[in-house]
Amino acid sequence: MPQLDLFGTAQSDQIVSQRPDPERIRLVLAAALQELRKSESMPWDSARLRSWHHVFQNMTKWLPDEERESFTRSFNVEVGRLRGELPIFNRSVA
Repeated sequence: MPQLDLFGTAQSDQIVSQRPDPERIRLVLAAALQELRKSESMPWDSARLRSWHHVFQNMTKWLPDEERESFTRSFNVEVGRLRGELPIFNRSVA
């Protein structure tokens, strides 16, 4: 009896893109921001907050620069608000 091919042979029409879908990324990040915005206190424990921090850092890499900055800024502002911190704005000195 011949051995079966466990992984199959990939056909060119079966190849699926591994590139993340920017629209899906926007939906995931927007949902997380919505959860933060509707909260009066931090809804996540420290481990989950660290996880979301990494998620935002990594997922926003697939978005245009302006969107990346907007999502990151919004996340940081909401986390700061829930921690009772004042927002810090990056100002360059001329």
